[in-house]
Amino acid sequence: IAIVTPSVSHRDLAVTMASSDADRAAAPSSPSPSQLLASADKALAFLRSATQPPVWPPAKSDIAYVFKLPAAYESMGCVEEGRAVFAELLRPHLPDGGVHSDNPAYRFAYPHYPWMWASYAAAKLGLTEDAALCDRLLSPWQAGDGSGLVRNPNGVECDLFSTALQVWNHLVNFGRVLDARRAGTALVRAVNRWSNEYGENANVLPLRWDAASLQWLEPHHCEADPTCASSLFYSVSATQRNDKESQLYFMVAFPAITLELLAAASSPVKPDASLPTSPSPSSANAESGSPSSGDESLHDYFHQAACRLVQFLSRAAGAASEPTGIGKVAYAAVLVGDDELASRVLNNILASQNCDGSFFGPTTEELASGPTPRGDVELEDRRMEAMREMDQTAEMVVWLSLIAAHRTASQRS
Repeated sequence: IAIVTPSVSHRDLAVTMASSDADRAAAPSSPSPSQLLASADKALAFLRSATQPPVWPPAKSDIAYVFKLPAAYESMGCVEEGRAVFAELLRPHLPDGGVHSDNPAYRFAYPHYPWMWASYAAAKLGLTEDAALCDRLLSPWQAGDGSGLVRNPNGVECDLFSTALQVWNHLVNFGRVLDARRAGTALVRAVNRWSNEYGENANVLPLRWDAASLQWLEPHHCEADPTCASSLFYSVSATQRNDKESQLYFMVAFPAITLELLAAASSPVKPDASLPTSPSPSSANAESGSPSSGDESLHDYFHQAACRLVQFLSRAAGAASEPTGIGKVAYAAVLVGDDELASRVLNNILASQNCDGSFFGPTTEELASGPTPRGDVELEDRRMEAMREMDQTAEMVVWLSLIAAHRTASQRS
């Protein structure tokens, strides 16, 4: 298996960053690399405590608690801990993916999403058999044109997020550039259809299309699948319709991330060494299917589509503050070079971190005011909140560490 790994050590960064030139060169309005790593380290400490007695294990086991944990440990250089967490907490869930999760998105629309994260962590941690298993399980979730399927591999619905998932798995997890380009081309075609049909400055971005006709799909009734009737999974609005309705901006940001990584991998210029797609010595071109040199036109093809998606996010009212998946929004803005959006998002992320290191759990004020159910996963009415807290906090560790490495490499060049 060809594995691609960042060449920048986050453990080394954490030691040297406080007095580095990168910190001094960082824009005053944007968090420095050392601040990002300090936040990630604090979040990882929370995850350690949240998976120890007496708050662990939960009354009901669920993959949503754990499938991003090994990647969080690996991203901060804690390889042995990552392997142990993978073996003890994640590996037992791998055969079924998200189909038994109480998180509706993982249970119905994206039961294959945990395999992408598991494959990513396994490849980085050297768990080649686990990585190969997840890769096989993901394979049926891709249509012939490269688009990612939604809901079940026998369905006819594709969307931006599931297609981006395929790009990430091919490119980042296994270094298969040609396979990634095929999925990336499906993403670009979808972005172009959106631009042509809705206009360059449209405030609505459709997410899901019919695999055969390529027509955009609307919410509809599906037997035993409540996500089919939710508009959140079919389009994203740049203008929130009311204060109670969130928008899933990460559904736009993740495709932008994968397109920009694919652009970097397709460029004749050597990619930034901090990117997760930086080839390792074991990533032979013959095995991955990638040409020996890049193509500037391919770089522009993917880069321009990524820019369109980030431009949509930059004019979206809540993209910098909507908590779910906000780390993806930050990384997309950083990769594309939208410094203003990146600064707004990253400042909001760091401001939202609780004193215990978690994200999206009880606020610092709630924790200081007295007893709270934080971490008490035995309470049924707390279970979904606890899953979301651990799920999103683990993911945030990964994005913060990648952003810190990217900014450091960019500022040194």
